[in-house]
Amino acid sequence: MTRTAGRLTVALLLAVFILLALLLRTQGSASASAPAQLAPPDQREAVSLNPAQADHALTEMRGLLASIRDIHSAMAVDDWGAVSAAAQAQGTGRGKRPPEGLRERQPPGFRQMSSSMRQQFDALNLAAAKGDRSAANAALGQALNTCVACHDSYRIEIAD
Repeated sequence: MTRTAGRLTVALLLAVFILLALLLRTQGSASASAPAQLAPPDQREAVSLNPAQADHALTEMRGLLASIRDIHSAMAVDDWGAVSAAAQAQGTGRGKRPPEGLRERQPPGFRQMSSSMRQQFDALNLAAAKGDRSAANAALGQALNTCVACHDSYRIEIAD
């Protein structure tokens, strides 16, 4: 590159940076003077739980995420025993009892999605026992779709 071309490149880059700085500055001042917009209200159905019930529900959800992480990692190395164990821990026979009154506070649709998701983990467990990657991926995908649908539909609200 010639000396003149190098200087021209530096000058052009400097001009671009100055223009960007001016653009960002004018956008910042315009947005600062604009009236604040309130976030739209959360339209999802509230599931009103007491603190112990909410803690249980959120702990269960974090456990589901940890199991999904473990399943994904185990599937990557074809460790079907680990896939099966993680899926079984989230299936219908996991043996965990919810706090008193929790089921009565859950809307029917919420309970149905929860039951369906647990059944999908059972299907994943069966697929893992056979080493059937395709069926395991399908069951995991269905379980995740149910999780997304539930989170799109419901929110936890802490009440007494």
